[in-house]
Amino acid sequence: FMEMFKERYAGDQDPSSPYISPIKASDEQLQQMPPAVIVLAEYDGLKHEGLAYANLLIKNCVETHVKTVKKAPHAFMEKYFSASRVVRTKYKEEQAFVWIKGHLQYYMNREF
Repeated sequence: FMEMFKERYAGDQDPSSPYISPIKASDEQLQQMPPAVIVLAEYDGLKHEGLAYANLLIKNCVETHVKTVKKAPHAFMEKYFSASRVVRTKYKEEQAFVWIKGHLQYYMNREF
């Protein structure tokens, strides 16, 4: 399955490119990255890659804030943003954006 996901994600691009896999970036490239908010899911098989990337950013002096959402599975936010949902209300979308904005403001301490 991972080969299929890699093909769908990267297409004909080199999966080792830092533009496809930022964790492959050099220290010099990482030092040019903007501040980051990394939201991880507790029950996500990719959580450790997210933590590794966050640690690389921190090691390279990039302001990085990491939040792990407890009891959340991979793609937990998709329930708010999935185009394939049969029932999709503006109210739920607005709730999701308010949640994201609130967390970004809290972690970044900036106006949006």
